[in-house]
Amino acid sequence: MGKASVSTIYFEGTKAIRKTGVSPTEMYFYKSVMHQSHASQISAPHLLATEGESTLVIEYLPTLLDSEEWSSAHIVRALVKLHTAPISVEDSRLFELAWSDECTEKALSKLNREARARSKQYFQHFFEHRETIFQPIGPISGDSNIGNWGKRNSGEFVLFDWERFCLGSPAIDLAPLLPGMSNPVQVKKFCKRYLAANETCTIALADMVQQTLVAKVWIAVEVINILHDNKNQRTDEYMAWFNQVLPEWLKQTSRAL
Repeated sequence: MGKASVSTIYFEGTKAIRKTGVSPTEMYFYKSVMHQSHASQISAPHLLATEGESTLVIEYLPTLLDSEEWSSAHIVRALVKLHTAPISVEDSRLFELAWSDECTEKALSKLNREARARSKQYFQHFFEHRETIFQPIGPISGDSNIGNWGKRNSGEFVLFDWERFCLGSPAIDLAPLLPGMSNPVQVKKFCKRYLAANETCTIALADMVQQTLVAKVWIAVEVINILHDNKNQRTDEYMAWFNQVLPEWLKQTSRAL
């Protein structure tokens, strides 16, 4: 849903991806972060070349992941390696995590009248916990949804979108992988799997579940606003889904906070 565009090209005789309109954060990730020795444990495409200040040529991934693979052990391991990578970053170059009252009101205004009336009171419950997911615990992709993963011929899973790379709670990377507006039981199961794989994480299971639910709502706000700001062709389709699903999910899930 971002503004960057990609095309398949041949670079030095090998199929590659050319990405234009790349954000400064993603350029920084590929040109600076991934050159650190400890960044080798991060599953990202190899950088082949840069063109100017906003174009990348990166490794072509022959296979995109199916939506059913969102809970794959390969993805969980890749996220753990990212979240525990002992890399150095410049805060000013990272994506800025933020959630304001204005953003929430803007998203609410895009819902239909009935959904807006049913949702408004519950948004505040999640909004009040926003700082728990913005803690700079460690490196995160910021946009780990299943559509941003590919697979090398070796079978290695690779995350290829780094526009929102920053420091934050691992919950921000768990939330987009969970399909739809998952219920607390599904969230708890996935968080438990993640924590079992990340032995260094000190976040308690109950807190990780809460943070993942908060991240779900924040992402919904972000997606609704981005859809309209970018005039996405599928906006009506997505909004019909949000109008139908979001109000009842907020009501039921707010009890878990």
